[in-house]
Amino acid sequence: MKNSETAIEFNQISKFYPGVKALSNIKFSIQWGTIVGLAGENGSGKSTLLKLLTGIEKADEGEVKVRNKPIHSIKDSIQQKISMVTQEPSLVDELSIAENVIVNQPGKWILNWKEKEQKTDYYLQKLGLNLNVKSKAGSLSPDQQQLVSIARALSTEPDILLLDEATSSLTDDQTELVLNLLKEFKGNNKIVIFISHKLKEYLKICDEIIVLRDSDYICKLVPPDWTEEIVISSMVGRELTNLYPMKRTMKDSEKMLSIENLKMNNSISKPLNVDIKTGEIFVFSGLVGCGRSEILRALIGEVDFVGDIQLAGKPYPVKNTVDAFKKGITLIPAERKSEGIVGHLSVYENAILGIRSKKSLFGLIKRKDELKIVHKIIEDLGVKTASVHTPIENLSGGNQQKVILGKAISIGPKVLLLDEPTRGIDVGAKAEIYHLLRKLSEEGLTVIISSSDLQEVIGVADRVGVMFRGELKTILTEKDVTEENIMYYATGND
Repeated sequence: MKNSETAIEFNQISKFYPGVKALSNIKFSIQWGTIVGLAGENGSGKSTLLKLLTGIEKADEGEVKVRNKPIHSIKDSIQQKISMVTQEPSLVDELSIAENVIVNQPGKWILNWKEKEQKTDYYLQKLGLNLNVKSKAGSLSPDQQQLVSIARALSTEPDILLLDEATSSLTDDQTELVLNLLKEFKGNNKIVIFISHKLKEYLKICDEIIVLRDSDYICKLVPPDWTEEIVISSMVGRELTNLYPMKRTMKDSEKMLSIENLKMNNSISKPLNVDIKTGEIFVFSGLVGCGRSEILRALIGEVDFVGDIQLAGKPYPVKNTVDAFKKGITLIPAERKSEGIVGHLSVYENAILGIRSKKSLFGLIKRKDELKIVHKIIEDLGVKTASVHTPIENLSGGNQQKVILGKAISIGPKVLLLDEPTRGIDVGAKAEIYHLLRKLSEEGLTVIISSSDLQEVIGVADRVGVMFRGELKTILTEKDVTEENIMYYATGND
């Protein structure tokens, strides 16, 4: 394999799903020894291209070739030494880490246990993980599971490595380690095809960026003729100058939520005290494991706690999620596919779940009224779907999140909780969600967010509560909300 040789060819590729054009006449090639970024909004066709390359899907028109041989099946892909890591880890919880890493390697089961475990540990160490490889995969945190998934892909010793949002759940330090590993992998004259919604990651490691928009090939960008602004405008077809909405000066409005002496086992190490105002966007920030997500879970009754909470001036003794729902607090979870949607159900069925739950408590709702609600969600939030009857799992991540958000606000909550609200969502959809949250806050909805995305925190928050190992270190306001200040307190400084 020489660097100048063409390794992968997409020849006039088109792919259709019922009511949806996923790819349209895509043509480009990739050479050995390169890292190629696939950029585009959700639904632009990026993931579909990778599925064609792995043989999971077949093109309706055109042909995908590797080493001048067509890819028609998963077997073809394996023979060409292609391995992929997706956004959602696909580990088997009841198997050990070592068994998960070796499980998809043909013929490897004849290895003895010591060899399996040594090989697994080797790849884990390369990814900065010091774990007992005999431990069950189900005991791992989401970021650890993702790193194990990357280790599994590397352990197959591929020539072509595909990463589809594989860094979305990782910390900055973990991401940096993975990116450096990809550079090392490329240095062996191999190929990385990389998808991310963090533009700085593209600019840091890619040799070229292929931009897709609305299922079409738009352009190829190469350094030094690229900036974040150029990539964004190529993706969305326009200049995106207002990613974050204008903030308003917070007045001395009434307290919507008052938390006093809140403690949770293993999550909040010191009593949490914070007041959050009506119409405020309050963001809990901090490193993974700092306890910010657990606060949201406590507020909906999923995590046991001690302490006093008042909602709109009244005691808030929450028992469970249904109780929280009835009292006006609802959560949009971080794990969209496993907790936010019912994948095999339609957009309609998912969007109406919230209002049906509410009406089941207070009476029935007619189907024609349900349809009006669903169509309003689709129109107001700009959900791209062929039909209300399209399975929601066929929608892009950004459009799935819009449906989840529409479902939550359709019940008219007093407080909306969001955990990692834009993880795995493209920049265009992010902007739409940020502007919607600001609009809702201006209408009086209290919004509480847990986020690890520093730019997001700075861009949307009225105030930021910075967490460190279960302790609220400080609350930042206005000009004090900077990346430097957040990281200073997030790393334990006083």
